[in-house]
Amino acid sequence: MWSLEYTQHTTAETDRIWSWYLDHASAPTWDPLIGEIRPDGPMVAGGTGHNKPMTGPAVPFTYTEVTP
Repeated sequence: MWSLEYTQHTTAETDRIWSWYLDHASAPTWDPLIGEIRPDGPMVAGGTGHNKPMTGPAVPFTYTEVTP
């Protein structure tokens, strides 16, 4: 198992950034490595889904912390 954490500082408004994360269908437009993100439900701690990269198999994910 592996874990990924990323931090990026920006002057953009929180609501604008958060709306991109909630719009899973648009993820391939802002990250060229993503083919598809399929959550199984809402984006909440404990929520699950699958991330399908542009190449390779889909991999499961679990949200461990969700903070807008």
